[in-house]
Amino acid sequence: MKHILTILSKSFPAIFWLAIFSIFTLKASSQEVRGKVVDGYGEEIPFVNVYVLPSKEPVATTDFTGDYSVTLLPGKSTLEFSFVGYNTKQVEVEIKDKETVELNVILQEGEGVVIDKGAEIIAKANRGSEGFLDSLAFKSGSTVSVVGNTEMSLRGDSKADDAVSRVSGVSSVGGIISVRGLSDRYVKTLLNGMELPTLDPFRNNVRLDAFPTGLIDNIIITKTMNPELIGDWSGAYMSIQTKDYPSDLVIKISSSVGYNTNATFNEIISSKDGSTDWLGYDDGARGLPDGVTFNQENFPTRYTVVSVNDQFEVLGLYPQLANIDVSAYTGQSVKFRLNGTTAYSWKGDIAVDQFCVVESVPGCTDPAAGNYDPLATIDDGSCVDFTCSATVTVPYCMSFESGLGDWNQSSDDDIDWSLNSGMTASWGTGPDAASDGTEYLYVEASYPNFPYKTAIVNTPCFDLTAESAASMSFDYNMFGAFVGSVYVQASTDGVVWDYVWWETGDQGEGWNAAAFDLSAYAGQTVQLRFIGQTNHGWQGDMAIDNVCVSNIGLRANGREITAEDIAELDAMLAQTEATEDIQAPEFSTMSAKVYPNPSRKGGEVAIELADLPEGITAITVSVVDLLGKEVMNSQIAAFSTNQTEYVQLHGSIESGTYLVRMIAGNQTITERLIIAE
Repeated sequence: MKHILTILSKSFPAIFWLAIFSIFTLKASSQEVRGKVVDGYGEEIPFVNVYVLPSKEPVATTDFTGDYSVTLLPGKSTLEFSFVGYNTKQVEVEIKDKETVELNVILQEGEGVVIDKGAEIIAKANRGSEGFLDSLAFKSGSTVSVVGNTEMSLRGDSKADDAVSRVSGVSSVGGIISVRGLSDRYVKTLLNGMELPTLDPFRNNVRLDAFPTGLIDNIIITKTMNPELIGDWSGAYMSIQTKDYPSDLVIKISSSVGYNTNATFNEIISSKDGSTDWLGYDDGARGLPDGVTFNQENFPTRYTVVSVNDQFEVLGLYPQLANIDVSAYTGQSVKFRLNGTTAYSWKGDIAVDQFCVVESVPGCTDPAAGNYDPLATIDDGSCVDFTCSATVTVPYCMSFESGLGDWNQSSDDDIDWSLNSGMTASWGTGPDAASDGTEYLYVEASYPNFPYKTAIVNTPCFDLTAESAASMSFDYNMFGAFVGSVYVQASTDGVVWDYVWWETGDQGEGWNAAAFDLSAYAGQTVQLRFIGQTNHGWQGDMAIDNVCVSNIGLRANGREITAEDIAELDAMLAQTEATEDIQAPEFSTMSAKVYPNPSRKGGEVAIELADLPEGITAITVSVVDLLGKEVMNSQIAAFSTNQTEYVQLHGSIESGTYLVRMIAGNQTITERLIIAE
């Protein structure tokens, strides 16, 4: 460029300098007209075309705020302002050298077009276009982010959560969104102006993966408060606007193609294909060969229905034994196959082991007999009825103060339960003392009793033939870094054992209370057994004490709440309050509230105390079940005559109805508390 200017200045000096002078003169003498274009109501009009007549091409266009600017030469000029729907306006302006003129223009709405009778004009705003949404965000008085269907289509988002996760500060996990680190409980979602309720009781906001983007016009996310919006949110206020019904029939078809580099176009081992496999049914290619007959009677099966907790399946405890008589196939060759069918959940692994085919084994084949042999294939007449070493009536309690008594150790285990008083032999595990009295029963987990060794102790048989309901309660200690599991089983024949209670892992240093229902065995004689299984370390001692069986029915997770129970509880409360009034009449003004009520199992409760006695430094909080057994005891500091403290309920307290006693000095206040699942 420098060389070109040099050549021009040398070859045509007069023309070159004249051109340079003209450019600077024109620049120096150019003037400016600027201003704002509004309508008759004072609203700014964007995109108004500005002409300098007689030119037919616009020299400027107003911006979003209606502002414009035009550069003119000195003298008189005529400006024309034109926009669809408004009357065109011409303004003559005279501008002097080096002068800036401000010219604000008001455009009046046009009178419209006369339409013959019967004509109809239909116009629809494209609420998903970038222009519409940019204008909406620009005019908003809050911090908003907008996503339109045009942007969703370009990015290939198929669900609403995919679209909003592209917005700054918004993240989505499993269809639940968080905004600027605030979880779903702080986000409010509306659909076409109506608040959406959540279907998940543990979530405040709705899952956005339920909304396909093909039905959405736009999504507006407001991140700051606005007086025009409701105030029950702090993270984001999300408005989803759906599309209108289409005027024409719309059919969309999508398809996808995928391949596997390890299998596609490669030879793999598979079954023989049939000619109709692609239609979803077999053409007979997988049928039995000619000459092979199928008779279901030749394939005896045995089905065993077992109801256990998932953890038994995961741990692989006590596998079910299947015994099938295949004597019908003697004298010929036979092949077996195992068919496993999964259910509706991923927690459904199926396993087999120790598959054996043996000759006929004589023994007791009656499952109801006391000496039933699951491996026996031929009944040799040795079956005897189920008998108990001892039978007792209820109510019954055992604290092991005189040894095992009418309990006995099982021979179908690896190790035994042991009697003990005081601390166990291992540090950092087991109880320090008995729960009731001085003796308790426990499983020592030190080597060689680990890993995964089983100890079984049997109770006597309980005669429930005259009872309509029954339950068991006991105390247990499972403290240590490598605590295994404790199970309780019940049986009416000594062969089939039902799981009625279990606990796994470390449950804290102290004793815990357990109770469960035995009403299913009312009218029968039932025997129970405690099973302790060690883990993979020596700090895993497990203990039981204060075992009781009563004729009071419980549900599986605590006391059954009935009208009689409430009446009994109210009577107990009245009796307690009367006793308390006699013991400490001078402090009768003390009051307390416990909430929430009902409370969630393992949750936190608030204790609101009022008019506490002077000089009190601590309040004892005791939780007692309907049997009068204390299941929890803790202390809270007293620092004021009126205060509210929060107490964490032990996870071992089952759902049911309880008494909460608050003791301050010699004054006791009792409140009823219902604990739900």
